[in-house]
Amino acid sequence: MKKLTLIKMGGAILTDKSKPCVIRYDLIKKLTGQIRECLPFLKGSVVIGNGGGSFGHYFAEKYSLMDGITNEDGWMGFCKGKNGNAFLHTKLIEEFIDQGILACSYPIDNIMNDNINKGEGINRLNQLFTYLEHGILPVVYGDIIYDSVKGCKIVSTETVFSLLNRAIILNPDWGYSIDKIIFCTNKDGIENLKGELIPFIDKTRFNQWEIFRKSGDGYDVTGGMYGKVMMAMNTEISCPVYIVNGNHPERLSGLLRGEEVIGTCICSNV
Repeated sequence: MKKLTLIKMGGAILTDKSKPCVIRYDLIKKLTGQIRECLPFLKGSVVIGNGGGSFGHYFAEKYSLMDGITNEDGWMGFCKGKNGNAFLHTKLIEEFIDQGILACSYPIDNIMNDNINKGEGINRLNQLFTYLEHGILPVVYGDIIYDSVKGCKIVSTETVFSLLNRAIILNPDWGYSIDKIIFCTNKDGIENLKGELIPFIDKTRFNQWEIFRKSGDGYDVTGGMYGKVMMAMNTEISCPVYIVNGNHPERLSGLLRGEEVIGTCICSNV
């Protein structure tokens, strides 16, 4: 069984979420460099995901796209948000390629759209594994997609990861299992109501009202840190989920090397 590591480079790391459409190129270069250095040591393959940061989230909030298309201005927001997401995504892939890594986009439209039901979308992930077999690093991202009822809907990177996990469960013949999921955020991890870092969360310690503390900054319409915890506690997620501060790229590389680093580890199956 081949091991797979999923890494989300959060929008708060890739962009300045307090300002519209500002990319943090210096940090992108450092993080992609850390991943490049670690690839030879990994026992399996990697899939990268990226958040929308101050591109997609900004336009989604400005045009209230969380509720779909509610007025004619909404279609302008749809176009700006979708193109903004694609722009940021492309810049990230370009940096991977500049680092000498074979990287290729695998957009959400390949998996989900108004004409593809959830089951079919899961089956359409098989091409992503073809990329892996050729040594290509697939890069997915959350996006705004068309919806025949509301006009549009927002699909987070966490949702894409959940679909990928589900596809692996349903297709054991693909020969993959997810070893770990890593979220690179702008925080050290999950904090309690006192602002103290919680290094480990499992089912016995999990209380969504007690541990959650608003820990995001800037534009975010897909749930932020709370959404990551809820995804990690999904009963289908059997691997550990780590939340680390991407402002310290060495923490990401430490995790990839199997080291203990500052952050939060979430295990739903413990």
